[in-house]
Amino acid sequence: MILDMTDEEYFAVSALDQTSLKLFEKSPAKMMAVLDNPVYKESYTLGSLAHAYALGTSKDGYQLKMNGRTKEGKEANDRAISSHKTLVSREELTLAEDMGTIANRYFQKIPGKPEQAIFETLNGVKCKGKFDWLPDAPDDDGVLRIRDYKTIGADATEFPYHAWKYGYHVQAAFYMLLLRANGYKGFLGFEFVVQEKTAPYDFLVYRLDEGSPEIELANKRINKALDDYRAMCDDVDCYQRDVLMRLSGYSHAPRNLEFTDWQLGQEDERVNPVGM
Repeated sequence: MILDMTDEEYFAVSALDQTSLKLFEKSPAKMMAVLDNPVYKESYTLGSLAHAYALGTSKDGYQLKMNGRTKEGKEANDRAISSHKTLVSREELTLAEDMGTIANRYFQKIPGKPEQAIFETLNGVKCKGKFDWLPDAPDDDGVLRIRDYKTIGADATEFPYHAWKYGYHVQAAFYMLLLRANGYKGFLGFEFVVQEKTAPYDFLVYRLDEGSPEIELANKRINKALDDYRAMCDDVDCYQRDVLMRLSGYSHAPRNLEFTDWQLGQEDERVNPVGM
């Protein structure tokens, strides 16, 4: 099922998303801790506001922060907060608008819909996702590519490392599985539009298509995690399940500390400098 819905409505639906699934891989207790105690980071505000400008969606959830040292400013800020709006500085607003205006030109060339929520069952587990941009039709090469907009504080050429570190290939595979479960029969792919947060706010486009080794490995990770999740949650009610997951943290069995070959090579160069 694909629906056009707000973030508030989306997050209110009880289902497993790709972020929670990746946390579950580390430990069920870690996943539950994040769900119980969501962390607010100022960087999220800029990213989400830039999303709104880039995708052409509503900015009603944001309000310019007024001078809190004045009575009028403090009252205006308090009203905004009580209305569940996010306060943003003039600098954040300008930066998000400048970034989003550039990225929006790219998305507008692709007929489609922004912020589409999807709910499907994968391996017996109720799952959900939210596409930044769902195209109306495949690209010229016949591949329907789900689009995802990301901002990056580093150089956009460094994104492949970030994708590996934060499991963005798992996100891509998870979203493609959801769309496949929704009944799509054609060839699927995923595209990251990665924009830098510094002038000139340029962006790079990275693609992952079905059949790539990154997606094949991600699918195996997802299937294993879903099977483990379902096995933990079968035959128990919601309360028992949540209690069980909160108690299921890291294994405390000792493990060997091992460096990668590259790291060992770096250490070797420290003690055996080249040319000495």
